[in-house]
Amino acid sequence: MSYPKPKIANSEIDLKLGIKSSLPNATQAIVLSYLIWKCGDKKSQISYSKQIGDGLSLKDELSATISDLLQRNVDNFDKAVFDSHILNNPLLKAQIEALIVGFELVWKLARFQFVDGSSFSAERTGGKRFEKIISYTSNIDILDLLVKSNEKDFLKFFYEILIQSSISNATIFDSFRKLLTVFSETAIYKIKIDNGDLIFDNSGIYKSLLEKPVVNLSGIEENKGSSRILKSSISEGLNYFITTGNGGYVKDESHSDDFSSYSERVENFLALTQIKVSFEDKNEIETKIENETNISPTATPFTSPEQIIFYGVPGSGKSHEIKHKLEEEYKIPEEKQDLFVERTVFHPEYTNADFIGQIMPKLVQGKTDFVFKPGPFTSILKKALCDSQNRYILIIEEINRGNAAAIFGELFQLLDRIDAASKTTSHDGSLNTYSKGWSEYFVMNSEINNYIRNSDDTFDSKALDINGIHFSANTGIRLPPNLSILATMNTSDQNVFTLDNAFQRRWDMKLIENVFRDTEEETNQRNAFVDSAKQITWEKFQTAINIKIGKMSEDAGLSSMEDKRLGCWFVKAEKTTEKDKNGKDIYIIRNELFAEKVLKYLWDDAFKFCREKVFNGYTNLESLTCDFKGEKEFAVFKNLFSETEN
Repeated sequence: MSYPKPKIANSEIDLKLGIKSSLPNATQAIVLSYLIWKCGDKKSQISYSKQIGDGLSLKDELSATISDLLQRNVDNFDKAVFDSHILNNPLLKAQIEALIVGFELVWKLARFQFVDGSSFSAERTGGKRFEKIISYTSNIDILDLLVKSNEKDFLKFFYEILIQSSISNATIFDSFRKLLTVFSETAIYKIKIDNGDLIFDNSGIYKSLLEKPVVNLSGIEENKGSSRILKSSISEGLNYFITTGNGGYVKDESHSDDFSSYSERVENFLALTQIKVSFEDKNEIETKIENETNISPTATPFTSPEQIIFYGVPGSGKSHEIKHKLEEEYKIPEEKQDLFVERTVFHPEYTNADFIGQIMPKLVQGKTDFVFKPGPFTSILKKALCDSQNRYILIIEEINRGNAAAIFGELFQLLDRIDAASKTTSHDGSLNTYSKGWSEYFVMNSEINNYIRNSDDTFDSKALDINGIHFSANTGIRLPPNLSILATMNTSDQNVFTLDNAFQRRWDMKLIENVFRDTEEETNQRNAFVDSAKQITWEKFQTAINIKIGKMSEDAGLSSMEDKRLGCWFVKAEKTTEKDKNGKDIYIIRNELFAEKVLKYLWDDAFKFCREKVFNGYTNLESLTCDFKGEKEFAVFKNLFSETEN
């Protein structure tokens, strides 16, 4: 039995009152967002779009499932018409900032982010749209309750909205827009008037309309942010009580009977949402929504991030071990790994700029601009910081094939994590307090900082509250507790860089043993035949050649040869159409694959300095592989199996 988790201060919301993006046809976007959620197994977070040139389309599976749902419930459903209209739906066509203003700040239905973690300003110029993730709020559950009350009629209404047809059921539309009106009551708007900025909400509009017949929602300057969407949504009929008329905005007379009473209910509701939680005991935490002076990172279920290097001989299954860890231990299925996993490969030409990101030229409307393009480290860091409730993984393949110390550079400091629950540190010049799982030390990097803040200027005053972290231009970079780093390292690669002790001690090193396990997959691999007569299995050959490598290593006094052994998965077996006498599938390793991959490795690397002791009189690789692929097969070796048979 446990107690509830304590209430924490919510992050400050960026109201984006200065964003110029508009959201026409918002009703279509809201309807499609609901259908994506319903047909996406009602998951809280869904990657719903895919890139088509410079634009987006719905992912195929979602599109097919939504079509099937509507076809089963709408008598006159036309898939061709539906498909043509979906491509122009605002969820796919609008800039992300317009979606953020409408869905997050007006109706509180969902949040949006780019799949690759790019800055929200990425779609402002050029017209290109990028793949997005939608994260739903509990308001979608309330909308679902309404839909379930008359599902067939609502689905017909949704279809009419999506294809921009006339609405056949006014009662259904009224129910829908009244709910959206309720959702929007906490929205904040701003317009410029003669004596400055006017900040207001729906309640302010209602109060004005109770006194005067017309209210002006246009300032002396162009409307921006949520006030821009307010006007367009009223024009679309999405406010139950307000409509256009008399050169401004007026009460909708068809619902005027309840207008005054509803306005009072809204005011009562808003009074209850301005919550302050305080404790008189001075030893307790005082939490204030306004004038916060000490911001603690939002609670996360992850306090023990992992930094592991999986090492072993070539083909021992290091990447397979990471795949297993992602799916079985971290519970991140393959279809979701593009959301929570970033993967990169180190190599001799790989640099710190490739890893972190770099300023790159970009052609914008015929002019060359220079923008920061994030590397894999910065992309996954931002995702993890912005979503403390999910685990994120950075995977580095072949970490020792590049100069890891140079690639990490100053980020090397971040690998030291706070490992005691009672220990905190806050030395980056901010008000933040960091606890178990965070980097113990910070580094200052203006490009990463700007990218996280969605800023183009190192010296601006823009600051964000990201899951409890107050992130300003002076905030240091740290790894959060929900970000783990997994890496692989071959012990026998040629021309690799050595990982120094200072670097290695910040990782857990895990040897992947070169042995077959008792799973069906590994049994098929070990029993795969490597000869045409089906007498020699992959396990028999691998065991024999590894014994040979070990003996050569011992005779030559070269311990490094031990690292040249063949891993269990150096080549992968293929299933044939044949069955054995017990009716089980027969697996093989193709003759050509064996020759071009295994023989080449043994010739060029493992037995480079003692070929005459292993191969039967061959002086070049070409004749060796040709004979193996011919009739000689394993006769190209000298007494290969004698030691295993004795």
